[in-house]
Amino acid sequence: DNVNNRPAANNPWFNQAAKHGFNVGYDMNHESMATRYFTSRVVTHWLQEYKLDGFRFDLSKGFTQTESCDGNGNGCNTGAWSNYDLSRINIWKRYYDTLQLKSPGSYVILEHFAQNSEEIELSNYGMMLWGNMHYNFSEAAQGWVNNSNFDGALHVSRGWSQPHLISYLESHDEERLMVNVRNTGRQVVGYDTRNFETALDRAALSAAFLLTMPGPKMIWQFGEMGYDYSINYCQNGTINNNCRTDPKPITWNYLQVNGRKDLYNVYKAVLQLRNDPLFTEAFTTGTINRDFSSAFKWMTLNSRAGKIVIIGNFDVFGQSGNVIFPSAGTWYEYLNAPATFNANGLSQNFSLNPGEFKIFTSSNVVLPVTLVNFNGRNNTTENLLNWEVQNEVNLSHYDLQRSFDGTIFNDVARLTATGSNNYTYTDKDISKSPVYFYRLKKVDIDGRFNYSGIIRLNGNIKTMTLAAIPNPFKELLKISVSSAVKSNAQLQITDLSGRLLHQQTLQVQPGVTVYEIPAAAKFAAGTYQLLLQSPEQKTSIRVIKAN
Repeated sequence: DNVNNRPAANNPWFNQAAKHGFNVGYDMNHESMATRYFTSRVVTHWLQEYKLDGFRFDLSKGFTQTESCDGNGNGCNTGAWSNYDLSRINIWKRYYDTLQLKSPGSYVILEHFAQNSEEIELSNYGMMLWGNMHYNFSEAAQGWVNNSNFDGALHVSRGWSQPHLISYLESHDEERLMVNVRNTGRQVVGYDTRNFETALDRAALSAAFLLTMPGPKMIWQFGEMGYDYSINYCQNGTINNNCRTDPKPITWNYLQVNGRKDLYNVYKAVLQLRNDPLFTEAFTTGTINRDFSSAFKWMTLNSRAGKIVIIGNFDVFGQSGNVIFPSAGTWYEYLNAPATFNANGLSQNFSLNPGEFKIFTSSNVVLPVTLVNFNGRNNTTENLLNWEVQNEVNLSHYDLQRSFDGTIFNDVARLTATGSNNYTYTDKDISKSPVYFYRLKKVDIDGRFNYSGIIRLNGNIKTMTLAAIPNPFKELLKISVSSAVKSNAQLQITDLSGRLLHQQTLQVQPGVTVYEIPAAAKFAAGTYQLLLQSPEQKTSIRVIKAN
């Protein structure tokens, strides 16, 4: 329909005008057989050819033919759009059936936010739905108790029979939890939530409650490390609402910061508890009791096998509260082994410092080995590595892995776990690179494993290595130069025919230095040769500029 710049009336896929006010682009008619066939082909391709686990559908409430706008897509009633819509339910049930037919057990996740009665029907049918509790969790983490009740993160609080609510602390639509705490958290004499270490502790407190709640969870990228770049962070370092979708820094280096690694370990430990077969029932069909209304919050999960109790103080002052454990007897502090608590089956009082929390389990669950420290030193001709561990139970061995660039690692040694708590290894083969990176792979007897942080040590030769980050690159090219000595080096960039496109001198420093090459932003998409030459050595690599 060129006159009105919209699909024609006989278009087999699209409505002429949008049925709701949040439509993006042309509005697809999901009651049309053509659209249903098209959608079926798309999901089948990705499920069967690429083996996806399922889909998260954005704006799923927009899959409707019920009009909440006028005939031209204007004058939309966004409130009516959220009302119970049986035709929309039927659309989603058909699509869910299609996914199960093409890939049984595949996930359907809806960003729906419709009337609760509609979400109940969809969750009962097998679909999972987003449950945004960012505001309440953020207020709780900041210490603003009056707005801290996050009971809505539980499916039972919404009257759902199935634990299909995907609740979360933060997403791409909300400000980062750590940013909020550090900018607007409560401050009192002797306790400041805006302090970096305290803010990380508050993030751990919130995560511990979220992750012990039954039902699937979403963790927004790097939230498990306390990501604190604003959602509106711009690539030039400023904060602006227009930068909402700008690329954000990748922060694997956060794992080198003790407080962030502690937060990461809380996430890891609670997620492993959820996967323990003894507690599966507690996290799916167990009985839930809780009180999140005050600063002292608690929750109990009671099943025939595993039982869990979590308590925490979200205030900025010490608080006390009473809790009745699901059963009398010895309980175990999951994150503070080997501490125990004797429950008498009656109401018992606990006093917690601000930000303090505890997780109790009815059975003693072995936590993964705790890496107390991992370090090393260069001894001119060799690198000496050592590490100290605790809670080394059910551990099989350690694989010491080595890398020249901090990215690609290879095994150099395997040490059997002996329960000695202290281990050492001497790497005598350090003549290949001026810089070496090491990490530990900790392997359980059942085959599960995780990695330590990465440490960097010198080699014993005066060589220089070159790497591009990222490779391929789109706009800004960065190169990483590893050198054992200070030197002036000449960088040349040519195309594959040898034509010189760029040249500059780099002041190379000992260790690893990253340089930005702005000139590469003007290059056309393709492959280029980088040559770096110093008086001692020359090295070259190829880089690709993507479209």
